[in-house]
Amino acid sequence: MKTIIFKVTSWRDMSLWRRIECTQAQTLHHLHGAIQSAFKLDDDHAYAFFLNNRPWDQVFDYSGPGLATTPHYATNAVLAELPLKINKRILYIFDFGDDLRYDVKVAGEGLADRGLSYPRVIDGEGEAPPQYQSLDEDDQEAQEEDIPKEIGLGGFVCLLAWDATAISNHRVLALARSLITDGCAYICCWGADCKRVHDLFVQATVEVFPNGPHVMTAWHKEERLDEALWFAMFNTYPDPELFDSCRSMIGISIGSKVWATEIRAAMADPRAFSARVVDSG
Repeated sequence: MKTIIFKVTSWRDMSLWRRIECTQAQTLHHLHGAIQSAFKLDDDHAYAFFLNNRPWDQVFDYSGPGLATTPHYATNAVLAELPLKINKRILYIFDFGDDLRYDVKVAGEGLADRGLSYPRVIDGEGEAPPQYQSLDEDDQEAQEEDIPKEIGLGGFVCLLAWDATAISNHRVLALARSLITDGCAYICCWGADCKRVHDLFVQATVEVFPNGPHVMTAWHKEERLDEALWFAMFNTYPDPELFDSCRSMIGISIGSKVWATEIRAAMADPRAFSARVVDSG
């Protein structure tokens, strides 16, 4: 049986690398396990391989088991069936919070030895550091002060302006769960790929509140930002169970200062903003 040899290099230290040999009958999940062992990782978080070497590209996303939104599962990705030509580069990301990245290069081929177990580490350089870097007491206190415990608004309506075309489902779901847990009662999604963002918020709602209440959702693909913002400010009606506690509205702009400025101006003078939008038809 043929084998595939991968050179796996840590993005955090390019002098730290391991050469790993797998049989063609094994999967990306086997390669994941070998990387975890070779770099002394704890295998305690989600992971994904991106076969085009571009992070969060859904078309080429092969993630581990348990991620319901992945288009491909690494456990089903047999190496012999993948386009793994010599010198091809793959991106491996482990722990989507700490974002540990590794360059995975197809370095060669070989023949399996029946007397050996695979995957196996052939060689490498550098001592793998601890997965979690320790902080001194001052750094730890500073980080804790920077982390908000909650938004602090009670229930709220949220206008989310975001071009999410290059963002993975995992990241969108993480934001959705966070906002819902913090009290979002109604989410209005605007921007490129806003329907997918909307659908993932619906999924997150079911995960967070399987028995209700329901976080209401809307998406505004064909509307201007000011029209979506007007809807969020003046035409949203949360679930009856959340209605009485919903007394605030927030606007979130991701990746655009122009959008943020428009949202801030509208919320600073809602009456003038509404008159302007209504008059514009």
